[in-house]
Amino acid sequence: MLPMVIVPNGKMEPGPWSSEVFLTGSPEAAGTKQKEEKMRTAFAILLAIAGLFMTALSADFSTNLPSENVRAHNGKIIGNLSELMVGTTQPIPVIVLLNAPATTGAVNRLRGLAGTFPTRYVYNVIPGFAAMLTSDQIAALARDATVRRLEYDAEVHEHLYHASKSYGVDIARTDFLVDGDMDGDATAYTKDDVVITILDSGIDTLHMDLDGGKVIAWKDFVSDSIAPYDDRGHGTHCASIAAGTGDAPYPKQGVAPGAALVGVKVLDSSGSSPSSRVIAGIDWVVANKAIYNIRILSISFGSDGSSDGKDAVSLACNNAVDAGLVVCVSAGNKGPQKNTIGSPAAAAKPITVGAMSKLYTPGSYFLCDFSSRGPTKDRRVKPDICGPGLYIFAAKAGTRDQYAMMSGTSMSTPFVAGTAALMIDAKPDLTPAAIKSNLMSTVQDWGPSGVDIDYGAGRLQSHEAVKLAYYQAGHDTTGYPGPFDVPHVYRSGALGGKGKTDIWQVDWTRATYVSMSVTMIMPNWKTPTSPDFNLYLYDPTGTLVDSSFCPSNTRQDYFYHNNGPAGLWQIWVKSMAGSGDYFFDLSCDGAASITQIQNQFGPGPQSEPALVSQPAIELFPNPATAGRVTVQYALPRVEPMTVTLLDVSGRKMMDLRQGENDVRSLAPGVYFVREEGPRIRGVDSSGVLKIVVAP
Repeated sequence: MLPMVIVPNGKMEPGPWSSEVFLTGSPEAAGTKQKEEKMRTAFAILLAIAGLFMTALSADFSTNLPSENVRAHNGKIIGNLSELMVGTTQPIPVIVLLNAPATTGAVNRLRGLAGTFPTRYVYNVIPGFAAMLTSDQIAALARDATVRRLEYDAEVHEHLYHASKSYGVDIARTDFLVDGDMDGDATAYTKDDVVITILDSGIDTLHMDLDGGKVIAWKDFVSDSIAPYDDRGHGTHCASIAAGTGDAPYPKQGVAPGAALVGVKVLDSSGSSPSSRVIAGIDWVVANKAIYNIRILSISFGSDGSSDGKDAVSLACNNAVDAGLVVCVSAGNKGPQKNTIGSPAAAAKPITVGAMSKLYTPGSYFLCDFSSRGPTKDRRVKPDICGPGLYIFAAKAGTRDQYAMMSGTSMSTPFVAGTAALMIDAKPDLTPAAIKSNLMSTVQDWGPSGVDIDYGAGRLQSHEAVKLAYYQAGHDTTGYPGPFDVPHVYRSGALGGKGKTDIWQVDWTRATYVSMSVTMIMPNWKTPTSPDFNLYLYDPTGTLVDSSFCPSNTRQDYFYHNNGPAGLWQIWVKSMAGSGDYFFDLSCDGAASITQIQNQFGPGPQSEPALVSQPAIELFPNPATAGRVTVQYALPRVEPMTVTLLDVSGRKMMDLRQGENDVRSLAPGVYFVREEGPRIRGVDSSGVLKIVVAP
């Protein structure tokens, strides 16, 4: 009998993790890779948008600073840079603006003045450069006549920062004074702190976020090395998410930065391990639990397939919980199909963690389609909870101060482990069962009410979980409302066959954030055509502005959309093939209401909508009063096109031809336009359909 191979549930972007071992040779591999590529592209677009937003925000903030924040040195040291200079000898990331171009000679002259320093970038678009400078060097440059301004370079810390912020970690640490440091010495790590074991590929203790004695014990089951190392990078990343200090430039602080770590290496340089080695690692952790006061075990890997939780690795995890350990295990990356919970994710007693997005800039959540789903082979509900697992920045092994971006349930698992550490800091006598119960009872419920096979109990709310532990410890929690949480609503429906469409209207006021996400699940999905439902988003002008991100006809569809005007938006759920049930979760701040305005609209066109195929148009009142509407559209090839005018109930009113149409017989009101013809989608479609009311 061949040994079971255990593989990690995480992916790095970019780098060797873009094609993980656990995808190789699987029938889902090609589709998963396509989804990853599309997500990577979408993420790049989001980064570009976020970059523009942050640039604009930074410019506005810098020009509107209160005068007391502009410190000495002729007002050249801007914002919080003066505060960061106090009491530190460590280099600080700074952007230096000059009064003239930052030529090599100009930069070298400043090095001669202030002492040598490394530059990260020298710019052409602005007269300046980015560098790592000590406080003395900053002060010296501020006194030089060629220097116009110095400011803290803090523009690229948001990825893990947003995960920590949006899941309530940052404010929990502030409200309840917890960070995993329980020995009273923030500069030292001992067994008296909350201790987390990372069972993985190792930990690179040379990284600034994981050095200084943070790893208090180490065991290598691969090479028997006495010194910690990581020849894969996966374990270092996970360790940093759970407990990284954020000491490196452009810091990405972990969830419990005061916690101590124990590293146990079982994954080799390819990221895999036989089950026997994994069990040996768990055995070592349990045997040494009392010596190092280990409270939490984080496991970010597992086997493929569906498990009943009775295998040896799952049993070892259950026994570790019985021994007093909080065990967090990753659900896996084989979603969105059902029955994809392997081992040890199927173990009953550990906390099995799925993956959702961070609070996507500017702000909404969705379920990661790769996150594995239940039920287990013996029909139990898993995962237990979902945490942030998409595009997480944390420590990069083999570097002193760099970070890597990875996605997967591997990332959400140490995040939950770090949250457990904060809970233990708040109430040290919490049992593993109590911690699991508290985590699951304080979630934001997604999907059908209660626990379900997609979200488990729901989306992690770290602040609420720590708050409950703080309350259970006898403290008053009045006055700790927690972070603002983006509202979300659950809706469900059914489509009777191909072409049938439900329309949901969202009154979006855009109160705080300007992002809308929808995650749709087809619970009875069987094959790519049984059923295949798509999502489409229309803005208040009737323009199709977004559609599903899952073109491979899987069990889940979703989209996330940034920006747009306030008003009545529409979400279309359309059957491209088959019939069945669906449900969706809308994550959107400022959604005053969501109402179904069309049920089983159809049969409709048997193709995807055009880019602007169903615009809502107000015929009256209108600058045009002659009762005529002009239809214009362009096709890249000669094909038949039918354009139909419908009322709000979906009843056909008349056919529209290209050119001018007489609509004087219609009563004043809102109407819809539907096209039927060639398959149209985006820039590869048959063009844009425009509706113009002629004077």
